[in-house]
Amino acid sequence: MKEWLKEVARGEKGSRNLTYDEAYQAATAITSNQATDAQIGAFLASKRLNGESWEEMKAFVDAIREKSQLGGSMKGESPSIDSAGPYDGRKTFPATIPVAFILAEAGIKTYIHGGRSLPPKYGTSMPELFSQFIGNPCKAVSAVREKDIERGVVFSDTYQRSEALDRLYRIRDEIGIRTFINTVEKLLHLIETDILFFGVFHKKAAETIIPLIQNLPYEEAFVVQGIEGSEDVPVFRNSTFVYHVQKDSVETLTFRPADYGLNRSKELFPEYPSVHEQAGWINNILQNNIDDVTEPLYAQVLFNAALRLYLVKQASSLEEGIETAETILKSGGPWKRAERWRTQEERER
Repeated sequence: MKEWLKEVARGEKGSRNLTYDEAYQAATAITSNQATDAQIGAFLASKRLNGESWEEMKAFVDAIREKSQLGGSMKGESPSIDSAGPYDGRKTFPATIPVAFILAEAGIKTYIHGGRSLPPKYGTSMPELFSQFIGNPCKAVSAVREKDIERGVVFSDTYQRSEALDRLYRIRDEIGIRTFINTVEKLLHLIETDILFFGVFHKKAAETIIPLIQNLPYEEAFVVQGIEGSEDVPVFRNSTFVYHVQKDSVETLTFRPADYGLNRSKELFPEYPSVHEQAGWINNILQNNIDDVTEPLYAQVLFNAALRLYLVKQASSLEEGIETAETILKSGGPWKRAERWRTQEERER
C-alpha cells in the first residue's frame, strides 16, 4: 500500500492518478485487510484532495464487488431499474420510494440499496427509511427470490453484503469527509438490473461518472441532476438535465416541471424532516391522503414516476407518464402492494 500512497500523496505537483491495474492492486490490499487503517485513511484523503479518475473508481468497484455477496438478477421481460441514491443519507423527502411502488404497478421492477448514514451529511439512511416505512427492522434481501421480483420493489442493505464496505465505514466515519467510495458503493450492481438511474449534484460531477458507467455492465443509464445528488429530480428547479448514457453515446436531455404544471416553490418543501415524518408522508401519498404539506411532495412523486416511465420507454411522452402515474396512484394499487410487503416481512420474522 505504501507504493501507491507515494504516487497519490506527493502533493499537487508530484502526485498522479493510478492506472486501472495499480488502483486495483491498492483496492485489493484494502479489501483483503492488507492495508492498515492509517494507510486507508491517507489514501482516501489524498484522492479527495487530488481527484480521482474513472479508471481508479472502476478498479475499486471491481475489487469491492469481488468481495461482496451477489444477489442474483432482476432482469426479465419487463424493465428493471437500479435506483442508486446517496449512501450518506437524505435530508429531503425520498420520492424514489413511492415512485418505485408506482412503477411496480406498471410492471417496472426497482432495486433500491443503501447503507448506514455517512459524513459529512449524516442524513436519514435508506435502511432507516425502509424500516420505518415497513414498521419493522427491514430484512435486507441477500439473494433475489421469485416472490421478491413479483413484489416489484427490492431493497438491500449493501453493508450487510460487503465486509469490505463495512470495514471502510468506520474509517470513513472517523476521517469525516466525502470520498470517492461514496460513488463506488452506488455502482456495485450486486443485484443485476437493466437500467441505472444515478444522481449527481452538478454537471462537473458527471464528467467522471459517465465514462465509468460506460465501462460497467449496465445496458443503459440515466445520470440525473437530482436533489442532494440523488436520483430524485426536483420540481422546484426551473430545469434539470438528464444524461442518457449508452456504451458508445451520451445524449443530453432537459426537463422543465413548469411545462407540465408540476413546478412548486422550494419553500414548500420541508427541510430536515425526521425519518418518522418521511415515512408518514410516503404512506399518505400512497394512500392519496394529500394535504398542504404533502401536495408539493405528491407533485414531485408524479414528476419522477412519469420521468422514469418515459425514459424506460413505458410511456410515449412525459404527459402520458404523468397521466399513467396519477391513474395508478388513485387506483390504490401501490398502497396495496406496500401493505402486502409489510405482511410478508412480518410473516418471515
